[in-house]
Amino acid sequence: MAANYSVGKMGIIKLGADTIANLTDWSMTLEMTEIDLRTIGDEWATFAAGSKSWSCTANAVLDMTDTAGQYDLVNELLSGDGVLADSVLLYAEDGSSTDGYFKGSAVVTATSPSNPGNDDVLRLSVTLRGTGALTWTAGT
Repeated sequence: MAANYSVGKMGIIKLGADTIANLTDWSMTLEMTEIDLRTIGDEWATFAAGSKSWSCTANAVLDMTDTAGQYDLVNELLSGDGVLADSVLLYAEDGSSTDGYFKGSAVVTATSPSNPGNDDVLRLSVTLRGTGALTWTAGT
């Protein structure tokens, strides 16, 4: 059976219905804390699963005219509480109805607009920290 894979050039992030414009890449980290169960005299370490968490970093070409996705991210830190009330949807492909995606709520913990100089375009980096469960819906 042939492998089914996604080409990275097609990924998008949606904040509710708004798509982050000019996205260049995104990366997500899923984590689970470990609880140390060792006691004095144990020869081998033992651990139990703790709480789960997730975070996402994304980079885009900065669009100062974007009044939706990029604006939402920056504005949450400037005038809001950082909480994205809408669902965050992370797609590996173009966001069509048959694409798989990750879904959760998040807090904007950092935005970093930057001007890299003469030989590049303005950039925007953003960090999201998941609040609550993250789900994964497989594509068809």
